[in-house]
Amino acid sequence: MAMAAKPPTAMVYGPPKRGKTSDLLRCDPRGTFFTPAKGNLDPWSSMTLIRPTEVEVETLDDVISWLHGVQRGKNKRPTSVILDDTSVLAERTIIALTKKRQPELQDWGKLRRKILLLREICIVLGIPLLMSSHERMPWVTKTGDPQPGGPKMPTKEATPDFPYIATLVLRCGHDPFAIEPDWPGRYIVAPKDTRWITGDRYGVVSDKAPMNLREILVRAKERGCNVMVPARAPGTEWLDSAAEGVARGIARGMFSEAQACGVVATQFANKPPEHLRWAWQDGVARARLRAYNPFRFFVPHSAAASAGTVAGFNL
Repeated sequence: MAMAAKPPTAMVYGPPKRGKTSDLLRCDPRGTFFTPAKGNLDPWSSMTLIRPTEVEVETLDDVISWLHGVQRGKNKRPTSVILDDTSVLAERTIIALTKKRQPELQDWGKLRRKILLLREICIVLGIPLLMSSHERMPWVTKTGDPQPGGPKMPTKEATPDFPYIATLVLRCGHDPFAIEPDWPGRYIVAPKDTRWITGDRYGVVSDKAPMNLREILVRAKERGCNVMVPARAPGTEWLDSAAEGVARGIARGMFSEAQACGVVATQFANKPPEHLRWAWQDGVARARLRAYNPFRFFVPHSAAASAGTVAGFNL
């Protein structure tokens, strides 16, 4: 009997306006976004043409309470729990804990336990937990000890609290090899760079990975990791077929990354332009992630023998 896929816990962090929110929207546009202010997703959702579900919350306690409602059957089970922005929610949680006094050591402990509880509830429910955060720069203590940067928490000392619970901790960086000027981001995982907290328990992300969380999870599954990948929204299932065609065409030298845009537009001329771009970006990301570790990509023999094709392409 096959084991149920395990939901990922992912944290993406970086400077403002790097595309963190838009990437979470593309990862699971049907996911439930817990946000300090409803309506902020409107500009980004115009890229997916899918209206996300938003729940306005003040603190992490509100998110936990809402998930308890899912367990009791009061609230609808989300496809993913998405915190946007986690830095703000953590800050408001500390304010709620301390009221007007200065935070004490036990307050940071309570915040840490809330973080753990949130993750454990999502694991029990089998729901991916996807989080975005602002960036805390590396810093030096009064005694001269260097401390790494990472997701921004209410205090510098609390910066490591979120990352250690996550299967993916991805820092947003600039991609000098971007194939278009308005898609400049990349995700960075560099364990040897002790200036920043990053991590990838799936062994997929390098220091030059595309900024595409869903394709990172797809790649992890290809490599044999028992990880849950958010399903496509109804009506957009064809995106996986298109992305697979782009990735295989690039790998076989049939066309370049830039030329793949025109190939998608020709093959799926009846689809919205926003979705054509989405398919192209996913396909390029899939090709790049496979190219980083080509000997680990495989198509299960049983599937190849029985179907003869994958995503409409001859094997």
